[in-house]
Amino acid sequence: MSGPGFGAFVVRRLIWAAFLLVVASMVTYVFFWLVPADPASVRSSTPGGPVDAHRMLRHYFHLDKPIWEQYLLFMRGLLHGSLGNSLAYRQPVTATLRGEAPVTASLVLGAAVMWLAIAIPAGTLAAMRPRSLFDRGATLFVFMGLSAPAMFLGLVLSYVFGYRLR
Repeated sequence: MSGPGFGAFVVRRLIWAAFLLVVASMVTYVFFWLVPADPASVRSSTPGGPVDAHRMLRHYFHLDKPIWEQYLLFMRGLLHGSLGNSLAYRQPVTATLRGEAPVTASLVLGAAVMWLAIAIPAGTLAAMRPRSLFDRGATLFVFMGLSAPAMFLGLVLSYVFGYRLR
């Protein structure tokens, strides 16, 4: 697999991936900029705040600068490992993510263990009896799981395991 063109192929793919990441971040940034909500208004709407709190917060969040300059400041922070500050939690986004990472990791690990505990025996039994009713049922189950939207599947599983089976 390491032929003469393999290194050039990998470099081209990495450059293309970097380009796509920049374009995706630009499109996402523009979409969030078009949302008619002003974070400074949300934060300065607390009663008893200073009169010019809104203006100070707009300056703090760089909302008083043009969008291209805001984007460049965002990218500079991103390159230094900063995702900015959360408006909801009033702390750095990286701190929020770091705090929630163990919960997410436990959910992912639990789902992977459950998936393997079902998939390996079902796949083995289906392979031992090709074209049987079990094989066709397992295939149907897999195709339904692959084609169902994740949000819908999550709601159905929450209903079954959380509500019905308690």
